[in-house]
Amino acid sequence: MRIVIAGGLVAMALVAAACNGTGDGADPPDSSPETTMPAMMPGMMGDVSATPARDVEGATLEIGSFGGVADGDAGGISGDAVLARHAGGTTLTVSLEQLPAASDFTGHLHSGACADGGGPHYRHDPDGSELPPNEIHIAFSTDDAGAGFMTVENPTPVSHQAASVVIHAVGGAKLVCADLVPLDS
Repeated sequence: MRIVIAGGLVAMALVAAACNGTGDGADPPDSSPETTMPAMMPGMMGDVSATPARDVEGATLEIGSFGGVADGDAGGISGDAVLARHAGGTTLTVSLEQLPAASDFTGHLHSGACADGGGPHYRHDPDGSELPPNEIHIAFSTDDAGAGFMTVENPTPVSHQAASVVIHAVGGAKLVCADLVPLDS
């Protein structure tokens, strides 16, 4: 088996706590599972059995290779992010290797370039919630070899302001970033 899925309510609560926009991992003012979970729809953090972004029929694809954040060193971490824009919404798939083994990670779609640390989280409604489905978050765990894979679906197609994907350890600093560029058909 290639991955272990970050499990249930606890993982989503940890991801929500890490997603306060500061990148410092501190809890937002009210991030208990009881207050964050009603805002999240099931599957909004990822579904390993979902159709990977590359395989979504009729989609416009963008792809990026993970590297260091703000031109930093990726520490040997490699992989890619694939974003599919389609009539049914948005699909994002991440595949990474050389992460710490058996560890939890989260990621977000961002509106800035990796050279700028990814900029702010991409939001469908800029004045809306910092939680899914307004933002696109992805959560996964690595296997014993440090490989991780996950696909997340969102019912709303992203605009072209969605520019990059940033991955970090749950509650930790940004690790890697992938700038998204159109994939030639």
